[in-house]
Amino acid sequence: MRHFTPQRAIHALCNGITTKQSITMRTKFITIDDQHNEKARNMDNHP
Repeated sequence: MRHFTPQRAIHALCNGITTKQSITMRTKFITIDDQHNEKARNMDNHP
């Protein structure tokens, strides 16, 4: 088993946080797109 350095742990933690943030951002954008599509659909259904 290799020695686990604190630096490596911090690096892994930072990578995990940025990954989580980018996923959240992507989810937010997807939600916004869905809302736009929903509005467009409603306009089509109700002229």
